[in-house]
Amino acid sequence: MAEDGRESIGGIVADIRIGLIRAVQARFSFLRPDEVEDFVQEALMRMTQKLREDADEIENPFAFAKKTACNLVIDEIRRRQCLAPVPLPNSTGDLPPSREHDPERHLTLKQAHDAIYKCLERLNEARRIAVFLRLREHSVKEIGAMLDWPNKKVENLVLRGRSDLASCLRKKGVQGASR
Repeated sequence: MAEDGRESIGGIVADIRIGLIRAVQARFSFLRPDEVEDFVQEALMRMTQKLREDADEIENPFAFAKKTACNLVIDEIRRRQCLAPVPLPNSTGDLPPSREHDPERHLTLKQAHDAIYKCLERLNEARRIAVFLRLREHSVKEIGAMLDWPNKKVENLVLRGRSDLASCLRKKGVQGASR
């Protein structure tokens, strides 16, 4: 082993990399190979940094790297979804033409949209993520796979989160916010 521990860290990283790629691909099958590689590289860099700071703090480097990679993917999912606005109902489809450009209706939809986002921000993190993904029309099974959560946990988080969201929207006076 070298004095600074680089040989041992390099060996650990090389051994972990292949297993980590497989684990991330299995858990997040929707990722492109280049995205998987990016997440794995970032996780390995963080693991290496942590090992250099205090090697005794990490009992299982593979588990640390795997958890780090999964957290990075989830953070990226959140970031992407925060950047993509939730689509508002299409006002040109089912409405009569006279209401299509109604400024009052547009303002009401905008206020409802803003209220939903503000209420979502108030939910605890797990419920917010589950409800947001469900609102984006992901199934419970898909959400569970994305976040590596059991389906029952996702169901409970969605149910409780939607209840909290509806309660918050009712307090804000948004019409149609039901239990």
